[in-house]
Amino acid sequence: TGKWRPPTIRQYRASIRYGLENRCLKPGEYAEASAALEQLNAAPAYPQPCPPTIRRTSAKKRRGGTPDELQAMRTVLGWSPHPYAPLASHMLWLGVELGLRPSEWATARLDGTTLVVTNAKATNGRGNGEVRSLGLDKLDPALAEMIVELVGMIETAVEENSWAKIAAGVRYLFAWASAEAAKHVRSLRGARICPYSTRHIAAARAKN
Repeated sequence: TGKWRPPTIRQYRASIRYGLENRCLKPGEYAEASAALEQLNAAPAYPQPCPPTIRRTSAKKRRGGTPDELQAMRTVLGWSPHPYAPLASHMLWLGVELGLRPSEWATARLDGTTLVVTNAKATNGRGNGEVRSLGLDKLDPALAEMIVELVGMIETAVEENSWAKIAAGVRYLFAWASAEAAKHVRSLRGARICPYSTRHIAAARAKN
């Protein structure tokens, strides 16, 4: 009681409900799982959320991004002669679709129709292992092709520069594109989208 924020409570309850609903599909577990599910649904206000507090750093990060905002940034990136502009444009669009951390793109590789990445946070029981695999066979063909292109661009870029230098270039391009796009899209003013914002946007969409 008094520890969790309302969005966290909703997310955990949704995860528990999903697990119980799947267990209800198993005849041997139906009785126990359905009873637990009924109990969960009967207590919509539990646990009680914590009172409003000073927002932590992660809570201040932008979690939203409309298609118009993202497309405006991609249009601006298309004007740039910077060598990493196409790479940044792909990271912007695909980051929102897949929710990868920016640093995880450095480890991304294709295994047939599967994208394999090294989890950036896999210690202390976080994540689902050291690596995770994302199947592309059911993805929109245009997005799957973009992933192939991005992995190829990254492989070429790291042959000439370190990932730290590439990431710095991408951060600069996001800041520049966000500022330029804000001249035409008012909602971007004062709330720029950075590379890590794409993961927050993807997570927010998944929660919704």
